[in-house]
Amino acid sequence: MTELATALVALIEPHPGRAVAFNRWYERDHFYSAVMAGPGVMSGARWVAPRAAKATRIGNGLFGNPDGASFLATFWLEPGGQARWDEWVPGRMSELVEQDRMFTGRDHVRTAVYERAWEVQSPSGPPIDVALDRRYAGVIVLAVDREVAGDLGAVEDWHRELVAAVPALDVSVGLTQLRLVLSVLADPAEDPERHALLLAFTDDDPVELWRDEVRARAVEFGAIGFGGPFLATVPGTDTYVDDL
Repeated sequence: MTELATALVALIEPHPGRAVAFNRWYERDHFYSAVMAGPGVMSGARWVAPRAAKATRIGNGLFGNPDGASFLATFWLEPGGQARWDEWVPGRMSELVEQDRMFTGRDHVRTAVYERAWEVQSPSGPPIDVALDRRYAGVIVLAVDREVAGDLGAVEDWHRELVAAVPALDVSVGLTQLRLVLSVLADPAEDPERHALLLAFTDDDPVELWRDEVRARAVEFGAIGFGGPFLATVPGTDTYVDDL
């Protein structure tokens, strides 16, 4: 059975005045040529945080400036797929550089490889393996500082309590970092494995759900290094891109 084993998660901020160009480059070229075309990739999706979404974020600076990271890209890889993709991607990136198909007008706030640790479903939620193909309205991202939370078990327990209290979080996954790929904030060779990353998918308006039902619980938990909602991008359009 094909299932989510590892995830590639990228938080990206386009340079001022380059958001439209970045959005079109990433969705029409890079999304496919640099990730989806690689071996072992099951699915992918892109998300965006307009100003209203970013204004509700919380955190302690774990992912840097909370006003950054306007775009999120998530990719699921099957068991054994990460090693094959890792072997493939350096050559592919060299080809894209030679073809002048790399867009320099953006910062990778954080791009990392994660390992699936657990999933949590509402009573009607699907398996996490199909979440990116489900085309949810949005995703709520929570980076939980494990040093503050106590241990990974405490993070999982709180995550399960959260979904039980907020069933509109249809399906979500707990991820642990395997390695940092690149970041404008840290040296990948020195990046500490400090956080667990929770991605919670919803059909409701993610900004309203976060503001009305999730944010206060996250603040009370007290271990959130980064937290906030993202909306699904609308492929083939520049929806939300003029409101970052």
